[in-house]
Amino acid sequence: MIYFDIGIVLLALYGAFLNSKGNRAGFVYWTFTNCYLTGKNLYIGEYAQAALFGAYLGLAIYGYLTWKD
Repeated sequence: MIYFDIGIVLLALYGAFLNSKGNRAGFVYWTFTNCYLTGKNLYIGEYAQAALFGAYLGLAIYGYLTWKD
């Protein structure tokens, strides 16, 4: 499972890279990774961390919907 988690982190970093280049697709990566990380942290009982990634998930969706090309 650790390799999957590493892949999730790498996808999140790639999303940040895409956004830094002005590419809206970065929000899609963040939405996917934040959704996974919210669920995982809820599952393991890390509720504060889950709340943080839940907030990030909301911001990623908001960013995608309001992004101006």
